[in-house]
Amino acid sequence: MNKPPAFQFYASDFLVDTSAWTPEEIGVYVRMLALEWVNGSVPQCSAERPNRLALVCGVSEKCLRRVWGQVGTKFVVGDDGNLRNLRLEQEREKQAAYRDEKSKAGIAGAQKRWKPASTIKQPDGTAMILPIAEGMAKNSSSSSSSSSSSFSEKEKEKAACSVSKNLPTISKEQERLNAERVWAQLEETPEGKAVLEGFKFRV
Repeated sequence: MNKPPAFQFYASDFLVDTSAWTPEEIGVYVRMLALEWVNGSVPQCSAERPNRLALVCGVSEKCLRRVWGQVGTKFVVGDDGNLRNLRLEQEREKQAAYRDEKSKAGIAGAQKRWKPASTIKQPDGTAMILPIAEGMAKNSSSSSSSSSSSFSEKEKEKAACSVSKNLPTISKEQERLNAERVWAQLEETPEGKAVLEGFKFRV
């Protein structure tokens, strides 16, 4: 997962906490906060690289020594020897918890909206997965079931004839039986009911 690019900056708190600071102190402090947010911590001085902290802060060692009495109070040394601002780490945890909550809510919403995928056989015998939206299926089923009784026999016959127009010429009785059979098959599925519902308004 990508790291969050920004953190909350509480302007009022910042102004109160740094009201007596010099511009140099504020500059080093802000840069250290930005470095910590991006990298997870700020490196301390070490015997191998005594000027490392000054280097990453973009100031001279002399300047860092001058401002550290003020800026250093805002950081603690971790188990790894690096520096961290406790409030900034609290903001990091808060953002992580918020993202996790939104992710879980999204997954729960998707599971509620979508039914388990249905499987049908293709002509070559392989399975084809068709995810069906639960809301869509419910709406289609309820609207079709409520309106199916409003179709006239003439409308049913016309719909069935349009579906089976390529069949050989048959008697009126056979045509009526075919119409009832086709209509019954279409009404068995939500998709078929939706087709019939749309056909109703075109008749």
